[in-house]
Amino acid sequence: MSGDNRKDFSSKELSYNLTNLKCELNPSLEMLDFSFISLISKKIRVLIVGGGEAGYIKTKSFISKGCNVWVLATSFDERFDEFNENGINIIKDTYKESYILDKHLIVIAIQECDITKMIQNQCENLSKLYVTCHNFREGNFVVPMQLSSKEVTFALNVKKGNPSISRYIAGSIVKSLNDVDEFVNFANYIREIVKSETFKKEILKFISTEEFKFYFDKGYSNQVLLMFYPRLINLLGVELIEYENCYKEK
Repeated sequence: MSGDNRKDFSSKELSYNLTNLKCELNPSLEMLDFSFISLISKKIRVLIVGGGEAGYIKTKSFISKGCNVWVLATSFDERFDEFNENGINIIKDTYKESYILDKHLIVIAIQECDITKMIQNQCENLSKLYVTCHNFREGNFVVPMQLSSKEVTFALNVKKGNPSISRYIAGSIVKSLNDVDEFVNFANYIREIVKSETFKKEILKFISTEEFKFYFDKGYSNQVLLMFYPRLINLLGVELIEYENCYKEK
């Protein structure tokens, strides 16, 4: 403590106080809670209202995920021409409530505040999932950062909303997932061959551990499985050679 009675703060305390101050001065920094679900893309119908840049970006995103996309606008950015062969549905018209009735997701990508508010109210009344591009906090869903390794797809949101940081973190996660893709593929294979067995849950719990992955990485996955579960011998397609105390593929 200094002689003039000023309090000395640690770097941790200072960081905490600055964060709280920023949140008080800027409510947009408030953390949001997200509930993730995974949509089966080919079954999802998306309506994007707006043919400008925001509409183009959202269209490209949903098309790349395999969704069925309709885009509604009175005029379209020339970049929409690249979607001609992707089977999206272009509707050159003004907005009407009838366009959202058979859609699962509504993307509001226009600047007109009065029309935006009208669409929001109609979506609420019809229990639709919708996102407002100019301010995602006004909608009831957001499109997360989504990336995939060979075997795993994941979604990521930063609680205070920061796309650049989301992309950075997602890239780091993909690198980590690439290291476990082979193990995930093996686990999926085991799940498939034991799905009709009474001990399915026991086996899957056994292989979903760091200890088993260690032996998998060393190349001894089948040996360890058969050591503890010899009844898998026929399912795995291997035969036991007792005098060599090892296993080989048939």
